Amino acid sequence: MADVLLVGIDLGTSSVKVEVYGSDGKLMKSGSAPITRQDTGEWLEALRRATPVDLLKSWSGDKIVSVDSTSGSFVIVDRFGQPLHPPVMYYEKAVDEYEKIKGLPSVRKLAEKGISITPGSPHPKLLRIAGVNPGILEKARWIVPPATWLLYRLMVPEGSEWRDVAVDYSNALKFGADITLSTPRWFEPLYEELGLPLEKMPRIVECGDYAGDAESRLAEELGLRGARLHHGMTDGNAAALASGALKPGDMSIYTGSTTVPKFVAEEMRLNPAIYYHRHPVKG
Repeated sequence: MADVLLVGIDLGTSSVKVEVYGSDGKLMKSGSAPITRQDTGEWLEALRRATPVDLLKSWSGDKIVSVDSTSGSFVIVDRFGQPLHPPVMYYEKAVDEYEKIKGLPSVRKLAEKGISITPGSPHPKLLRIAGVNPGILEKARWIVPPATWLLYRLMVPEGSEWRDVAVDYSNALKFGADITLSTPRWFEPLYEELGLPLEKMPRIVECGDYAGDAESRLAEELGLRGARLHHGMTDGNAAALASGALKPGDMSIYTGSTTVPKFVAEEMRLNPAIYYHRHPVKG
């Protein structure tokens, strides 16, 4: 790990933050830039302003990069990773579409597995978009969370196809990943009943899994060309791990617009009186 820079990118709701650490864990440089509207172009401009390019370009050693972002948000892109629709954020709701699907057997079954479909879930919002923009899902190649979109935007050269896209366990959760299995995978009955194209969803991999090397012009502009890219996770989980909640029995409490306690556990015994988010990191 000597001569390695560790670069963390947080694609948040109101800003992009970038922090660069040495292999000893000491913060070397950081930056942030506000996001004024939810638009992928705006995200990239904020990333450019937040990134300590001078440090990254002057560094002769290796660089390792990962990205976190808000959970439940998504971008619909074509085979080159170009957005076909503005980003859809976690706080948006599709109430009418949810009312039509909430009683489906697959929705109830998924809830039994600990994943609740709500008006804010990606699925009713995808149905709403398909209703307003007929044919958009047929034109789409991938439906990806912001963290995945940015990771591949750094990795794949502009104009090249995004052929094999993966998403981490944590970001896959709200998109209908069955995490009760030893290896999480998409809950196919949900997509079949909703008529949503499962082939547009990336394959699911562990948080931290190696994705590839950064080869895009964007990566070169930021001083990240050649960096090793690793799949990240949702922002809440990144915050929990950063606070030191790393092994079973650890707990982290985040207080902000909402107060969220997070526990690290090897298994869970659900209580029907409590609402859970279960975010798998290693399975």
